Amino acid sequence: MKRVRILSFLVAVGLALGTAQINSAFNGEPQDLLAQIESLVKQGREQGLSYLSSKDEKLKKSSKKNLEEAEKLLKNAIKQSPACEKCLEHLVATYFYQTYFGFSKDYDDCVKTSTQGLTQFPANGRIAYF
Repeated sequence: MKRVRILSFLVAVGLALGTAQINSAFNGEPQDLLAQIESLVKQGREQGLSYLSSKDEKLKKSSKKNLEEAEKLLKNAIKQSPACEKCLEHLVATYFYQTYFGFSKDYDDCVKTSTQGLTQFPANGRIAYF
């Protein structure tokens, strides 16, 4: 039992660092990695909205850091599994929020990635929304 816990811990650390190999367990992605990415995007969005209303530099840095980490994990995941629909959804959202909050200068990455995503997954409403 201890061996399983230690192994689980090491896998979680490896995924957090973005160095673990990605296998195809959930639509091309492990569920725990997608949960981590969703959490980063959600935190980045919430902190970004708070930053816009308060102009607090601490919130800005935290939001930017979370969105950049999510972007990094998503790019690695898409390299390993190009058919990951959820990964493209989250990457489009990440690009959108980065520009909306002023961390990026234009929406070019968002438009380019969403166009690619809709070509690959034409029925995906979230990608079309962003």
